[in-house]
Formats: sequence, C-alpha cells, structure tokens
Amino acid sequence: VDEQKPVDEQKPVDEQEPVDEQEPIDEQKPVDEQKPVDEQEPVDEQKPSDEQESSYGIMPMALDPDDIESAEISYPTVWNNSNGNIIMNGGIIDATVGNGISTAINNAGSGNIIVTGGIVKSTNYAINNGGTGSITLGVDDQNISTTTPEIISSNNSQTIVGKRGTTLNFFDGIIKGGGIQSILTIVVPEGKTYYKNDSKPLYETTLQ
Repeated sequence: VDEQKPVDEQKPVDEQEPVDEQEPIDEQKPVDEQKPVDEQEPVDEQKPSDEQESSYGIMPMALDPDDIESAEISYPTVWNNSNGNIIMNGGIIDATVGNGISTAINNAGSGNIIVTGGIVKSTNYAINNGGTGSITLGVDDQNISTTTPEIISSNNSQTIVGKRGTTLNFFDGIIKGGGIQSILTIVVPEGKTYYKNDSKPLYETTLQ
C-alpha cells in the first residue's frame, strides 16, 4: 500500500497554486491614480466664497491675443488665488466648452481682474471675484465702447458676481446675460449710467 500512493509526489501544492503571484493587489488597484478628486470635483470654485482654494486652469498672468486665443479648460478657465492680477487685452476665454458648468475668470486672491478687450463667456458666471480685488471693464477715458469687451453668461444668470462691496469699474463693453450682481459697487464714467435691456432673449447691459 505504501508504494501505490506516493501522496507527496502527486500533489506538489506549492508548484500548482502560487496564490501570491496571481493576485498582485497593489499593482491592479492604483486607487490614487484612478481618482484625482481635486481635478474632477472642484465644487467650491463655482460659487463665490471666502473659502475657495484651488490651482486649476491658468494661474495669474497677463493675457493678450498673442498669448491666448481660446482657453478650453473645464472648471475655472482662468484662476487666481494669490496677489497677481488677471489682465486680458483681447482674445477669447471660452468656458462653455469641456465638462460641467464653468466660471470663465475666477479671482480668489487679492489681485484685480482687468479686461480691456476680447470676449469672456461662460454657461455660469463669466467673472467671479471671491477675493478682495476689483473688477475693471475697459479703460476710463472719453472713448466709450458699448461692444467691447464682451462679457457673456449664456443663460441669463448673473454674469458678473463677487463678494459684497466688490468694486466693478464699468468703463466700456457689453454684459450679456443676467448682468451685474446687486451687491457689487458699480463705478461708471462721469455723466453715464448703466442700463439692462431685458427685452432680448439674452439680456444686454451697456452704458447709456
């Protein structure tokens, strides 16, 4: 009987079932790489708030037609959370492309937003100043334009928003969509006022 059943020779378990080699768990589930939560869910950036912290989109820099024609980035397209200014002299910042609802220009720092030309458009807020800086559209001179810069929110929601008391220097341009948030302090050229025409499908606010 002992010669007919060499059990040890018929079942080399160690060779037939290398369990540890078939399930390299650490290699198959790189959780940190599959869930870049900060990039996929920047919820706070879509709301004017004192607690916004992020680094998406294009960080503080001067923008002109040579630097940027169209920024096609989901979530805040141009973002400032420091003391740098966002200066745009032309071109297009388009936050209507990509994923989700996006703010085109978002300032959460102490810098200013200065737009003298070009087009800024979004399906949400076109400009959001949650920081301590000011917003300026155009140049304070005698040559008032009612066509440029063009600031657009495509759904008649508020187009330009910010913290209570934020100064909006409205010197040139046209604001399409819901217009200016009522808690902002609005400065216009001497002898001028601003008027929102809500008879059009997309409301238009210009200087009069």
